[in-house]
Amino acid sequence: MNVEHLCNLLRGKCPSGPSEAELSVLVRRVLAEHCIEFQAEVILGPKDRIDFAVGENGALGVGIELKVKGSPAAIIRQLNRYANYNFDALLLVTTSRRLAASVPRELLGKRVATAVVGGI
Repeated sequence: MNVEHLCNLLRGKCPSGPSEAELSVLVRRVLAEHCIEFQAEVILGPKDRIDFAVGENGALGVGIELKVKGSPAAIIRQLNRYANYNFDALLLVTTSRRLAASVPRELLGKRVATAVVGGI
């Protein structure tokens, strides 16, 4: 699964800023509507659990992390940890343009994309 394709499916899907739980429901719905295989709440390691992993035939493919608040530094640290796992790319789905703008386009040699779905 291509991370840019996922971004395009998710961008602008919420008219207002949802909670993280509502954002999770939205992502599940969009992935299911497009028949995209995914796993939710994937445990990666003792302290790491990513919100979604999109991939085919058991491959991790794209890791999706949802954030509606938090500091940019904390989110970058979290994404950096996830980049250590067998993902091809990472996608931050957020309601905050500020958070999206702070995320680098690459971590540990892996593509990192952002999709702002609503909010501010």
